[in-house]
Amino acid sequence: MGRFPTPSHAVGTGPLPSTIVRTDIGTGPNPVVLAIQNDQTDPPLLVGQWLAESGITVRVIEACFGEQVPAAVPQGVHGVLALGGAMGAGDDGVAPWLVAERALIADATDRGIPVLGLCLGAQLLAAATGGRVELGPVPEI
Repeated sequence: MGRFPTPSHAVGTGPLPSTIVRTDIGTGPNPVVLAIQNDQTDPPLLVGQWLAESGITVRVIEACFGEQVPAAVPQGVHGVLALGGAMGAGDDGVAPWLVAERALIADATDRGIPVLGLCLGAQLLAAATGGRVELGPVPEI
């Protein structure tokens, strides 16, 4: 356990709840959600806390810091949370782990494992399931 890196827009830098842990996928009494952190400014703070308060263990893979993203859902994982980031769903040159993340999401959906995508994560969910992700005509916040 530890602290999330301080994002440029401070959104909570306190200690992680006891059921939000780093990448040690294992077995335990609680359902497990695998959260993929794509950008240091987008950790699973509020949604992670909500899941933890609901009795769900959140396992964080910090892809943005070089942790390897599995291309298939590991045994013992009951859901996938694909978080946001500044890159686009097809920016593999900027974020090479996106290839594995799309494969992970596709594997989860093929196996009926729930996936929640937030911002970039929603783009990845669309791309992994046959949708099109395109640059919008105007910038969005």
